[in-house]
Amino acid sequence: MKKRYSNVILWIVLTTVIISLIHLLYPKDIIFTMFFGFSLSFILTPIFLHNLKFKNLLITVLLSSIIIYSIIFLNILMKYFPSINADGINRILPFFLLCVGTFILASIISYLVSKKINNSFIKRIVIIGLSVIFITILFGKVGWPIQFSIGGFLFCIAGYLTGGKELNRNLIAFLTLSLPLFLIILFLLLKDNLYHLLPLTIVIPLSVFFGITIKYFMLNKKKIFIYLLSIFSISLYIFGYFGTLNWCEYTFSLNKNSSIKTLSINFKTLDDKIVDNNSLLGKISILYYWTASCSICYKKMPDLEKLAVKYSEDDDIQVYAIIVPLSLIDTTSNKILNKLSIKYSLNYAISLTNINEITSNLNFQTFPHVIVVGKSGEVVYNGRFNNDPLILVNNITKKIDRYKKGTLLPVTH
Repeated sequence: MKKRYSNVILWIVLTTVIISLIHLLYPKDIIFTMFFGFSLSFILTPIFLHNLKFKNLLITVLLSSIIIYSIIFLNILMKYFPSINADGINRILPFFLLCVGTFILASIISYLVSKKINNSFIKRIVIIGLSVIFITILFGKVGWPIQFSIGGFLFCIAGYLTGGKELNRNLIAFLTLSLPLFLIILFLLLKDNLYHLLPLTIVIPLSVFFGITIKYFMLNKKKIFIYLLSIFSISLYIFGYFGTLNWCEYTFSLNKNSSIKTLSINFKTLDDKIVDNNSLLGKISILYYWTASCSICYKKMPDLEKLAVKYSEDDDIQVYAIIVPLSLIDTTSNKILNKLSIKYSLNYAISLTNINEITSNLNFQTFPHVIVVGKSGEVVYNGRFNNDPLILVNNITKKIDRYKKGTLLPVTH
């Protein structure tokens, strides 16, 4: 009895603390918080609440979900609404009910699955497999390279935990663990051309195979094979992280036409200096176009600042962070740039060309976007911004180095 109560208390504390921390990390993403709560509830229910009666389970999970999401949504109300009023509550209430409902539903499903499956081996595979799938999907929020490495490692552990000596057992474990998420990702990849997911379709079955094989060799005391497979799998997750970084950058650049209809540069710096095509002649100009509504643009600012600092002593190179106003009557750009200049030391400017004209002439649709103009006014790069030293594809520093050496051909107009 004491163990049951301690498990219930531990369940409430763990779920409350973990989901609250996730909310603090991603305060604006309610859907992610909801999905994470669903996954955590599903994973922890058979561990802590499997001995409870169904009625007691419902009471425990309902109490836990109300505590968790009350804390989260009270925080949202206080942060985003001046006072807790009817309008704020009406906006938040549907999300609150949805989060509580999915949290309880996940716990019920997990509880019934663990109770109904009598075969302990199958139950073990199902619980481990679903838990690993949920966690791997959640890591996609952090980034696809992290999802590749952590997801691969987790599937390897899952394979090890469910593997054995018998061929049939290992085959069942392999198919049950690897097929569900593999088929989902493969469907998305083929249906929506999500080619950046390709590394994940490779690492999932491979990792499960590694895990099962390592367990098989361990049971048969084949140490040399255990060491070799362990080294190979760890190397895969480490080097695969860097490979996925570059693969994602490559796939995001596919089918992007880098040609420019009309190179028409027209922007104003904070000291009211007008810059046009003629003003750029004689220097290599890195033009970073961004908008105030683009969250990724802000995230890239530290990398842009590093690039500017790198070339700050090079008189032949200039870097501009050009904000593109979203409307014809611009009243906010100066205020945004004045605030941002306190945080990042950059040459800020405001585009004098409207957003529709600039995206049409310079042939791009998404922000941030970078154009590198050579000393003679030729465009030597037109594409995504990347200055991560680990990513070789579309690396601005490497583009500049190639241009200086004369090995980078201009982009055709």
